[in-house]
Amino acid sequence: MYHSLSFLLYISMYNMKLLKLSSFGCGTRDRNRKERKREIQEEEVYEQKLKFSEMKRLKMAGSSFVWMMILGLGLQLQVEIARAQNQTSSPSTGTTPAAEVDALNSFLRKLGVSPSNQFEITDEPCVGFAINDSISLGNGGASHNPGFKCKCNGTVCHITGLKVYAKGVAGQIPDELWSLSYLTELNLAKNNLTGPVSPSVGNLTQMQYMNLDHNSFSGELPKELGNLTELLILAFSTNDFSGPLPSELGKLTKLQHLYMDSSGVSGPIPSTFAALQNMQVMRFWGNSLEGPIPSTFSNLAALEDLRISDLANGGSSLAFLKDMKSLKVLILRNNDISGSIPSNIGDYQNLSHLFLGSNKFTGPSIPPQYAQLFQRDSCRRSKTKKELLEIIIEMNFFSIWKKAVQREARRGIVEAVNWENGNMAHGVLPSGLRCLQRNFPCGRNRPVYDNFSVKCGGPETNSTNHQIIYERDNETLGPATYYVASTDRWAVSNVGHFWDKNNSKYTSDSSSQIVANTSDPQLFWTARISPVSLRYYGLGLVNGNYTVRLQFAEITILNSPYGWESLGRRVFDIYIQGNRVRKDFNIKKEARGTSFEAVQEDFLAQVSENYLEIHLFWAGKGTCCIPTAGTYGPSISAISVTRDPTGKKIKIGLILGIFVPVGVVSCLCVLALFYFVQRRKRLHRKKDEELLGIEARPYTFSYAELKAATADFNPANKLGEGGFGPVYKGTLNDGRVIAVKQLSVASHQGKSQFVAEIATISAVQQRNLVKFGYLAPEYAMRGHLTEKADVFGFGVVALEVVSGRPNSDTSLEAEKMYLLDWAWHLHQNNNEVELVDDNLSEFNEEEVKRLIRVALLCTQSSPQARPSMSRAVAMLLADIEVGAVTAQPGYLMSGWKFNDTTSFMSTDTQTTKTEHSHSSSSSSTWAIPDRDTKPMLQEIIRE
Repeated sequence: MYHSLSFLLYISMYNMKLLKLSSFGCGTRDRNRKERKREIQEEEVYEQKLKFSEMKRLKMAGSSFVWMMILGLGLQLQVEIARAQNQTSSPSTGTTPAAEVDALNSFLRKLGVSPSNQFEITDEPCVGFAINDSISLGNGGASHNPGFKCKCNGTVCHITGLKVYAKGVAGQIPDELWSLSYLTELNLAKNNLTGPVSPSVGNLTQMQYMNLDHNSFSGELPKELGNLTELLILAFSTNDFSGPLPSELGKLTKLQHLYMDSSGVSGPIPSTFAALQNMQVMRFWGNSLEGPIPSTFSNLAALEDLRISDLANGGSSLAFLKDMKSLKVLILRNNDISGSIPSNIGDYQNLSHLFLGSNKFTGPSIPPQYAQLFQRDSCRRSKTKKELLEIIIEMNFFSIWKKAVQREARRGIVEAVNWENGNMAHGVLPSGLRCLQRNFPCGRNRPVYDNFSVKCGGPETNSTNHQIIYERDNETLGPATYYVASTDRWAVSNVGHFWDKNNSKYTSDSSSQIVANTSDPQLFWTARISPVSLRYYGLGLVNGNYTVRLQFAEITILNSPYGWESLGRRVFDIYIQGNRVRKDFNIKKEARGTSFEAVQEDFLAQVSENYLEIHLFWAGKGTCCIPTAGTYGPSISAISVTRDPTGKKIKIGLILGIFVPVGVVSCLCVLALFYFVQRRKRLHRKKDEELLGIEARPYTFSYAELKAATADFNPANKLGEGGFGPVYKGTLNDGRVIAVKQLSVASHQGKSQFVAEIATISAVQQRNLVKFGYLAPEYAMRGHLTEKADVFGFGVVALEVVSGRPNSDTSLEAEKMYLLDWAWHLHQNNNEVELVDDNLSEFNEEEVKRLIRVALLCTQSSPQARPSMSRAVAMLLADIEVGAVTAQPGYLMSGWKFNDTTSFMSTDTQTTKTEHSHSSSSSSTWAIPDRDTKPMLQEIIRE
């Protein structure tokens, strides 16, 4: 039309030019100049005046012509519009009852809205667009909103549809609505309507589609909803209802879609819902419902989308899923469900999203049938649609079977798989992720830091007073990814995929807004967001008490003048060190219902294993689609963690109050010690005389015999030194090998202690004491009982368990007779597996080698070389690597080869060797022969 109008205007202007040219063509006639010169001059003056007058007239005529053309075209345009309207609508085929017309007028008037231009509410509203069946009253589309629909039968018309969508209307629903009993469609979503839903809703018995989503309705849902037996879709999501779900909803047997997510309902799920066998979509998540999930849900075989979360007193199982083979989306988060995943889960070939997090699933492994979810052949997939599979099963108690999952994840079939630290996972983990498991934190036993700060979702930022530098956190995350900072001070991991929103970096940005209630607004211009689970870790922290400061601001759910856009709720839980410190945390609520206002939360945390975990977890509450799809889940702007300064700054008075009494007590202790030392010296002089009176025992030896057996107590034969004196290896004339212990006068032990030790050692296993090897060398040889003595015994027992034989077996070949000797020999030849009991038909070779190496470490001669029991257990569980076994264990002495064990004395007896190797003081000596004898004791005083 624009081009036609321009063309006509162009033709008009061309015609006007022709008229002008014709006026200039009226010239003077040819006459004889000589005869009529005067007349010509007069005529030329006249013609010039005429030309001027004609030009003025034609100019005015041309202008009028243009305006007439424009007016004509406008009239023609109106005619075309009217003709188009007549072509898209049919004439009225009946009359609308006045009661319905009045109700419609009153309803719209009380809400303060008018129908769009396509509709007219007159004495007869059911004309034009109102009776056009192609008009939709669903969500979206501003051209027919507000709008209504009618249905006519040739005589009477009735209003059957009504739409006031996202118009920001407020207040309660006018009662006139409930008198429109012929309504089949009602769409009042995304407004700010309040108050209860009237029981008169039961009058709308022909209703098929009712959408009251995203409002602020309150009170209990009326049981009269059960009268709407023609309903196909019922949507009450994101409201403030209270009370239980009416059991009468079980009468809606034609119902296919039921949306109750984040609606505020509570109480148990009615068992009557088992009758809703046409149900395809059922969403109950984000409420305060009570469990268990009715077992009769197994009747709902047509379900394609089931979402339930936050069931209190759950106690359910997944048995009800057995016939739901049409499921595409299954979300059962935080429902206290126990037991195992059904073995037929692999038969659910349409399943694309599976969320089973925060339950109590157990079992030795996820069933092998589970792998079928990842092993769908690619030829089954649509060539135009990429199927995505998202599985989140974190915070359960699985022993995860993961090989097939990891294989398919590499093929790109699995979009997000979370093996996070809430599950009891075993096996080799990807590089880096192992550091983020609860049992394997980076920096353990290597503390470096006592603080860290992160600018979540943004670049490095300094605080206003420059006291804190927040490290950058603007790396791109994905559905199941992690990032370790270059400083190794902290890390972040995300789990979850934004279904409805493309946010590749998992951040939000609103740098153009002003953030209130803070002196550092730049901290809140960006935020790190996650649809499900967001964790931050502090690594390599010094153990102690810390203050954890979390800073938030709602920069996505805004304060909207339309009302409904302000109804969005971001609700998540906060965990510190695995403990939930805030449940149902709502940033905007904490900011008194205001967006772009800083919220700061401080928590105390204890670091005991050199790492800190901050976990923000979406448990299913809040809203998913306000103001846009995908607006939900945790969001955080900044983190600052500092060590508690308590105890660092002590007042001078407190210092004096501590150290003055300590000084006085110390002086008294020195005086007392001096007194006891002098008294002890006097007592020793008396005891030296008493030693000569010790009663002799059988199998005594003369000092000369012992001196000859030990080559005059040659230092080369010295095995070590204990509290009573040195111990020497000796060989008697008959070939018996003995151990000779010399009692030194310098020893502070008394006669009774010496006698008790000799009697104890003589009575314990006699000649097999060393070969049985259960007593640690330091105790057997020196009487020193250390905290590593039990570790030695554990190592011997571990080898016995592996080999299925005792520590000493004289019936075996010489090289196999002593277990420690044989185990060391096999280890040196990298043939540890030969030690395994022949009765074991199946075993894990790597685990056997690990156990033998741990046992050899536990039986090291030196207590310092043995691991602690906790470390030994960690090595057996493969939590840490097994250290290299570089020295042979103690007591490797077939035939009493004591020279093989001297190394264990070298560290802790170096000083005493110097003092006592050539002691000239009086000493006593005892010996144990290398054969079965009665307990014996003999002491000889060297002159």
